[in-house]
Amino acid sequence: MTTTQQQRIEIPSEALPSDGLSRFVRAGAWAAMVSGLALVVSMLLEWLVVPYERLGHTEAYFTSAYSVSSGLRLLSIVLLLWGLIGIYGPQSRAAGTFGLWTFIVVFLGTALAAGNTWAEVFVYPTLAQIAPDMLSGAGFETEAAYMSTGLSLSY
Repeated sequence: MTTTQQQRIEIPSEALPSDGLSRFVRAGAWAAMVSGLALVVSMLLEWLVVPYERLGHTEAYFTSAYSVSSGLRLLSIVLLLWGLIGIYGPQSRAAGTFGLWTFIVVFLGTALAAGNTWAEVFVYPTLAQIAPDMLSGAGFETEAAYMSTGLSLSY
């Protein structure tokens, strides 16, 4: 009877990723896919369901269709941030310095877009309720040109 011995390679515990962090990074790929799907659904809702033509921009901010559409868009951008971490994490060593700076620029740009979408979800309906004349053209008409300039510069 022959016996075989298995050789065991010992890895220092600090070299192993934590189980929670590795699951978080792996789930980032799923978050990126769900983000794309939520963004497509959000844009279709915005285009087909939100009654801008019938109610006008100011009144459309009070509809549940607008709330669902903008809420889905915010969810999609937050999931995209998670997805960026999940995509960059496993290949961070191979990406090198250029990859790190590219990740930082894309992550910060997406975080700023999330801030703009946060305003679409919470600030625009509040402004439409408190100061509807300020938001009457949503920044696209001549009487609110300063609003359009501010939105463009901040975005």
